[in-house]
Amino acid sequence: MIKLKTIFFLIIGIFASGSLNAQVSISLPDSVLSIQESEVMYPIYLENMATDSILGYTMEFKFNPNILTVSTFNSTSTLSSSFSAVGNNDTDSTFVLSVAGANPIYNNGVLIYLVLNPKSVGESIIEVVDFEVNEGSIVPNISSGAVIFEEIATSIHSEQPKGFLLEQNYPNPFNPVTRIKYTLPEASVVDFSVFDVTGREVYSNLNQAKSAGNHTINFDATQYPSGVYIYRISTGSYISTKKMTLIK
Repeated sequence: MIKLKTIFFLIIGIFASGSLNAQVSISLPDSVLSIQESEVMYPIYLENMATDSILGYTMEFKFNPNILTVSTFNSTSTLSSSFSAVGNNDTDSTFVLSVAGANPIYNNGVLIYLVLNPKSVGESIIEVVDFEVNEGSIVPNISSGAVIFEEIATSIHSEQPKGFLLEQNYPNPFNPVTRIKYTLPEASVVDFSVFDVTGREVYSNLNQAKSAGNHTINFDATQYPSGVYIYRISTGSYISTKKMTLIK
C-alpha cells in the first residue's frame, strides 16, 4: 500500500502544493440498509471546502468484516468523477482508495461512493483512519458512520396490508439519480409522487397499471435543487411515504 500511495502523491505533487483550510471535513452518514441487497452505494461527503482545492487524495477506511465488505468504489455523479482512482482491500477490515486528477475539486458534496457488500445482519462502524490530500496534508475533521443491515419486514405499519412494501431509496443521499423499489402482492393501479418539504408536488407519474411483484423506479432529480423530498406510492388500498435527500 505504501507503493500505491507514493505513486499517487508523486503525480499529485506535480500539480498541487500547500495545505487545506483547517475547517475542511469528511462526513460519513448513519444508514439503515437492506440485507437483501447484494451491494449498496455508500456516500462519503466533503464539506467546508471554502477557497481550498483538492487534486488528489488517499483514504483508508476501516469496518467490521463480519457485517460487510467494501469491494470497490463508484465515482459516478460525484466530485471525483473525472479523476483516476485505484482501490483495494489492505486487510479483511480495511479498504484503501487513492485518487488523482488534473481538475481540482473546489466544491462540497459527495466525494465518492463506497460499494458495500452485506454479509450478515448487524451494525458496523465505518471510519476513515487516514485521509491525506495533495502533497500529504492530513484532514483532521472526520466523522464516522454507523451502517446497520437488517431484514426487510413484510409490513412496516399496522395499517399496511401484508405484502405491500415501499423500500428506502438508495443511494440516499443521492445526486442526481436514485432507485426506489416497491412490492405489490396483486396487480394494481399505482400513483407515484414526489413532494418538497413544503408539501408542493414536484413530480408525479399517475395511473400506472402494474403487475404483482417487485418494481423499481429510477428517479432523476437533475432539474431539482438540493434538499429533502418526500416520495409516495399509493394504490386503491395502500399508501406509503418516505423521505430522501438530494445533495448536489
